[in-house]
Formats: sequence, structure tokens, C-alpha cells
Amino acid sequence: MFPKKLKKSNSAAKGIKQNTALLEHISPIALDFGKKEMIFGERYAQGMVLVGYPLKAGPAWLSALSGLPGVIVSVHIVPGNDKEALIKSINRSIEEHRSRLSNAPNAYLEQEAQDNIKDGYKLIKKIREEQNVFDMVVTLLITADDKEGLDRKTRQLQATLSSFSMKGRIAVDEQEQALRACGPWAILPEEIYKMGKRNMSSETVAASFPFVSTTLNDGKGIILGKAKTGKNKDATGGGVILLDMWNKGGVRPNSNWVILAMSGTGKSFTLKLICLREYIQGSKVIVIDPERENKVLCKSVAGNWINAAGGKSKINPLQIRTNEMVKEDDEEEEEETTLSPLALHLQKLKVFMKLYLQELSVIEEKFLMKAVTETYADKGITFETDPRSLTNEEWPTLKDVWEKLVAKSEKEEEQLWKKLALLLEDAAIGADSHLWAGPTTVSADADFTVLDIHDLEDAPDNIKRAQYFNILTWAWDIVKRDRNERIILVVDEAWILVDPNVPESINFLRNTSKRTRKFEGSLIVATQNVKDFMDPAVARYGEAIINNATYKLLLRQGEKDLEVISNLMHLSEAETDLLLNVPRGEGLLIAGREKVHLKIEAAEYEMPYMIGGGR
Repeated sequence: MFPKKLKKSNSAAKGIKQNTALLEHISPIALDFGKKEMIFGERYAQGMVLVGYPLKAGPAWLSALSGLPGVIVSVHIVPGNDKEALIKSINRSIEEHRSRLSNAPNAYLEQEAQDNIKDGYKLIKKIREEQNVFDMVVTLLITADDKEGLDRKTRQLQATLSSFSMKGRIAVDEQEQALRACGPWAILPEEIYKMGKRNMSSETVAASFPFVSTTLNDGKGIILGKAKTGKNKDATGGGVILLDMWNKGGVRPNSNWVILAMSGTGKSFTLKLICLREYIQGSKVIVIDPERENKVLCKSVAGNWINAAGGKSKINPLQIRTNEMVKEDDEEEEEETTLSPLALHLQKLKVFMKLYLQELSVIEEKFLMKAVTETYADKGITFETDPRSLTNEEWPTLKDVWEKLVAKSEKEEEQLWKKLALLLEDAAIGADSHLWAGPTTVSADADFTVLDIHDLEDAPDNIKRAQYFNILTWAWDIVKRDRNERIILVVDEAWILVDPNVPESINFLRNTSKRTRKFEGSLIVATQNVKDFMDPAVARYGEAIINNATYKLLLRQGEKDLEVISNLMHLSEAETDLLLNVPRGEGLLIAGREKVHLKIEAAEYEMPYMIGGGR
């Protein structure tokens, strides 16, 4: 295909001096028009004309098209005087709906026809009340990198138009004229005018409001960035996103977040930005950090950075860190049950043991927990014990449990005691003892605490999961310590916690997400492997974690993850397309019922805090 030669402009013909350097800069290398598409250098495009409109147009009825990625909308409004033609068109529509009313097979279609007839009469009345009439023409230019992408975007656009009771027609054999109509030159070729002309009253034209600016402004809180509505990569076009995540009520029942993203799309940067700005606002922050992304930030604000992968920093899995009598009010249970601190902690300890000792059978679990309970009893700890009465050093450890198992294996004939002692040996005196064989040495007295487990990166999955769960339970007990203190608990790379063979671990995270609303707490769950959350063994819990979050931030997604997310959140095709191609640092923010294309921005003075990599 060869590009068409552009006609000499009128200004050139009249001898007017032209800015040839500018023309060369803005003109495409090649421009070719086909039957249904055109080519700009290496890009493909297609011109379309809107030919079907909704009978009932609400406020900003055209705004649904102006924010679509890869679609340029051009609106031509031409003053008209033919009110009678418009009235005749409305009369024809009324007659069509009368016919549908008389043949309606059910009450729903009958009511729909009646409503459309009433709307038609209202519109005729407004026109007779001396409202001006205009001819409106809407053209659409779809752009893509290749022919395949253009076809896909065209199908998506047609589906979007259909969902809003609109219809588009490709300008067959008129692609050059469609380009003229879509460009910023105020040109409306006769062919395009005839194809897309629609008589409308001034009220309907004004209500189209195609360039509405999408934003989210709570009046206080933290700034996340700007709403992006522009078509090029540098444009924003929307307002500032000012979000008060602590303002609970209505469609925002809690302060929880879910951040889903591919690796390298800005997830860690966004997490640090939220934590830094909320910390400045007075919130307490606790971060579980598997990738050592938050060390610089934590130390820059004089926080407490803890290497929770061993050494001097330990969290004793057997220590009870709460003294409250807890009511278990699972929505799936009909009755509430009140548990003592020890009874509640034993439930968490069972999950920890199953994560660490992967091949533990039901019988072995029973024997192990019997030894655990006896170990507590040896220390004088019962179901009536107040945990506040004991210091960190007075709690039993996994080494004490191992010693109990060894003693039982020597005194009793049951071989399970010997096997359990062997299974727990590494945690007590072996390779894993640096993690758990000792009293708790960490605290969350600082306003910014990071629990770093990066040194477990190459450890077996059972060790990583067990320690992650151990840290999570410790952090959750800190959140529950004061119901009036604003505490943000960040669970980064949450996919590590998921074990299909031990669904209780992700169930604990689900329960945590439910209960934060009873405290001044916020749970931020971030992950790059959402498919793991949807494993059949844990899907009910993973889905609940995502659905329960008031705020969902979706950055760029891989195709498989996006398919899961799209089905779960009922994303439109335009939103799906956005998340496949959105640049780094941009995404879709869902806050309650509101959705915003967000461009995340940090101030220059904040950038030194955003450095990762453990420097």
C-alpha cells in the first residue's frame, strides 16, 4: 500500500508562508486510507460514526465514551431550525413503542415501552416550549499498534456502545472524511454529516457533557495522585485524588485495601507512598516486608526495622499476646462462642504447626497439641491465666515442647512421640531454632515498624509460610491492643501465606479483614499472584478478602490474573483493556462504588523515602 499524496493546502496555493518544520514534525511518515481503516506510519486507525443514540439521555450521557483508552471522540454541533423534522422523528419512535406495548410478552417489556412513550411526549413538549434544535454528529477514531489490536478495540467499543444503548457504524470507503471529522480542525465533511446527523434539543445536547472530569475528593486525607482522563501518556486531565480512608460508613464500611499488580508496575512504590503519607497524618504503621522494600523508609522516619528472619529478633509462637475474651462471630455460624486467650491462641498455634510440619496427620496433630497443652501447664498456664501477668521470658517455647516430646518418647511406648520429637527438632535445637527457640524480643512501640523476612527468600516454603503466619498473628494482636488507635497493617506479597493444604492460614487473613472494622485499623493486602488466592482449596477465603476491601487498587495485570480479576470484580471491557496496557504507576482505583483511572504521583521531596533494595 502506498500513502496518498496530500493535496496542496489553500495557504500554499495563495502564496502564504508555511511553517514547514512544524508540518514535518506533526505529519505522519505515511498516511494510507483503506476501505475500513487507515494507517499512520506504523499505527492503525479506524473512523466510526455514532448512528444510534439512547432514547432517554441522562446527565453526562456521552461521558462514557470520552475516557475510553485508544479512542478519540469528536463532537460536532450544528445549529438547526427544523423542529418539525425532530418532532416527526420522535413521533415515529412513539409509534414504534406503542406497537411494542400492544405486543409485549411480559410486564417488564410492557413497562419499558410505557416509559419510553412518556419520555417521547415530554421531549415534544420541551421542543414546543421554544427550545432550540441542533444537529449533532459524534465521530470516533480508534487507534492501535497493529491490525489485530485495532479489530479487538473495535469489538470492545461496539460492546461498550451497545451497553449504553448506542450504535456505531464504521465509515466504509469514507475513512479519509472520518479522519477530517475526528481531527481538531472543526471540519465536518458532508458525507459524515449525512451519515451521523441527529436532531436534538438544546437540553439534550447540553446534557451530553462529554468531557466530564473523573475525580475523588473527600476533602481531607492523603493525596494519591491525579485522575487520568487524557489520551496521551503524559496527560492527566482529571482532578486530584484526595482520599480519607478512615471515613467509614455507607458504601465504604471499612478502611481495608487490596492492591493487585504484576511485578514491576509500581505496587511497592504505591504501598510506601500510602504508608508514608498516613504516617505523617498520625497513623501507626506495621509492615510485613518479604522483599526488603521498606528499610530505607523505616529508618528515615526513625522507625523500628526488625530482621524477622532470625538472629536476635524473635517472635515466640507460643506466647499469648492478647488478654481479651474474644467472641467468634463468623457469619456462617448461627451462635457466638466466647474463647479464653489460651483457647484462641491454641487455634492459631495449630495452623502454625500445620504450615511448618507439612506432613502432619490428624492423629499426629492431636498428640502434638496434647504435648503443647501439657507444656503450658508445666509453666502454670491454664485457660484462666491472664497473659498480662507473665513476662516474655516466662512463656514456653518450641524448645520446651520438643523436650516434652523427648521425655514422653522415653517414658511411653507410643512411637508417635518419638516421631513428633524428630519432626520438631530443627525448630527446637536445629537449623530453624534461630527463628522460634527463644522468648519474644521484638516490640511495636515505634510508630513505624517493619518486619523484614527477606533473608528467608531461599528458605523452603514451609518455613516461609510458618514465619509469615507467626508474624501476622503477632501484628494483628498489636492492632487489637487499642481500639481507638489508627493502625495500618500491611501484608505484602500475601501469596506467600497461601497453602492449599492448610486453608486455615488464609482463613485467618480473611477473618482479620472482617474484624478490622471493629477497631481503628486498616488491613492492606498486596499481592502479585492473585491466581493463588483463587485456588479451589482457598478460593472462598481469597475471594472474601478481595471483596471485603473497600479500596481496591489494580495496576497492570497479566492476562491470566486479569481474567480472574475481571470475573471477580465484573470489570468492563474498557477497564480490562486499560489494565492490560496501563503504564507503570497507573491503575484503576475502586473506592466503594466509584472507579477512577489513577496516576500515582509523589512529590520530589518524598522520593528519597521511596528507595528500595535495603540501602
